[in-house]
Amino acid sequence: MRGNQRLKRTSMFIDGFNLYHGMKAISGRAYLWLDLESLALSLIKPQQQVLISVLYFTAMIRDDPEALKRQDTYLSALEAFCPRVEVVRGTFQRRKIRCDSCQNRRVSYEERETDVSLAVRLVEGAANRDFDTAVLLSGDSDFVPAVAAAKRLHPSLRVVAVFPPKRVSDALRRVADANFVLGRARISQNQLPFSVHSPRGPLLRPDHWN
Repeated sequence: MRGNQRLKRTSMFIDGFNLYHGMKAISGRAYLWLDLESLALSLIKPQQQVLISVLYFTAMIRDDPEALKRQDTYLSALEAFCPRVEVVRGTFQRRKIRCDSCQNRRVSYEERETDVSLAVRLVEGAANRDFDTAVLLSGDSDFVPAVAAAKRLHPSLRVVAVFPPKRVSDALRRVADANFVLGRARISQNQLPFSVHSPRGPLLRPDHWN
C-alpha cells in the first residue's frame, strides 16, 4: 500500500437460492457445502481490498424435513466456521395454484423477504458508507433498482456483479461497474471442511450432497 492509500472495504451480498440453483445446474449437489467466506476472499484483491462482511440471504425450506435438516446443518456450519458471514433468514409463503386446463389445485411455495432484505441492506449500507465496494452474487435483474439507488446514495461506490452459473443478467451487467460469471473451479476450490466444530457438536457434510 503506497502513501495514505487505504484498503477498500468490501461487502458481499449473496442471493442464496439463485446461487443454489446455479450450482445445481452445473454440478448437482457436489459442491453445496460451500465456504462463502473463503469464496468471497478469492474474489477480491488482497493488496487493494479488505473483506468486512458476507451477507447470505436465504429462506428456510418447508414441508421437507430431511431437506430442512440439511439446510440447517449447512447454515449452522457457516455461522460456526465463517466469522464474517451473516445468515439472513427469510420464509416461504404457502399458496394454492389452480391449473387452468384441469382446474386442479396444488400447493406451491413462494420465497418471501429474502430479495427485499438483500436490497434494503445494500441500499442502507451504501447510504451509511459502510463499504467502498459491494459484490452482488446473483443473476436476478430485480436487484437493478437497488444497485442504482445504492450508487446514487454513494457515488463513489463500486458494484461488482458476480453471476452464478447459468444465471447471467444483462440488466445487472449494465448497471454494475464490473461483472463476471462464477466458475465451477472456484466453487469446487472453496468448500467447508467435511466436519465443522460448533457449539452443538460436529457438523458433518450431508451424505446426500456427496
